[in-house]
Amino acid sequence: MLIKKFKNLILLLVSSVFLFTACDVPVVKGKFDQFSWSKLDPFVFEADSVSFRSEFTEKFEYPRIEHLFPISIKDSLLQWGKDRIKIKKGSGGKIEYIVLEARATEIPLKIQKGVKGLLYKDREFRYNLLAVVKIKVKDRLGVEKSLVAKVEKWIVTLEGLSILEREEAWYSLTEGSLKKLNLFFESEIPKNFSNSLIN
Repeated sequence: MLIKKFKNLILLLVSSVFLFTACDVPVVKGKFDQFSWSKLDPFVFEADSVSFRSEFTEKFEYPRIEHLFPISIKDSLLQWGKDRIKIKKGSGGKIEYIVLEARATEIPLKIQKGVKGLLYKDREFRYNLLAVVKIKVKDRLGVEKSLVAKVEKWIVTLEGLSILEREEAWYSLTEGSLKKLNLFFESEIPKNFSNSLIN
């Protein structure tokens, strides 16, 4: 009886140690800032209303991976519009900001094998990001104009990246794409909507 109790005690201690060890494993999760353009001067339109929406649907099937990104591409594109497009009411105009595409895909690359493959880290994946945003403006006279920004950017990562390193690469890809979008709109909005802009 005493031996049985002793064995049970040992099993309990082993189980407790295992449980403690399993719970004590740290989970490394990256902390990424949301993108914001609130410190930049907005484009102010003469209009009575402005709307921001997405017509893009994420797909949870490979090779699509936008749902895995640490910061949502779609939400970041919408945030650009909310930060940089403002209106001054009273003219009867209408502004629509529409996200059409916010997709990311993963493409496996051919990896060197054998002795040569052991000597250095090879390229493992190519990540493509496609963002398409449309701005529709209806001025006070009822004249409608549209401007479409299409941004395509890609990066290649090496094999053996940790989850955090992969997320950092995706974040950098998103950031670079948003910078291209911002530059395009800063250049083209004044050219295309001069009759509707206040500044």
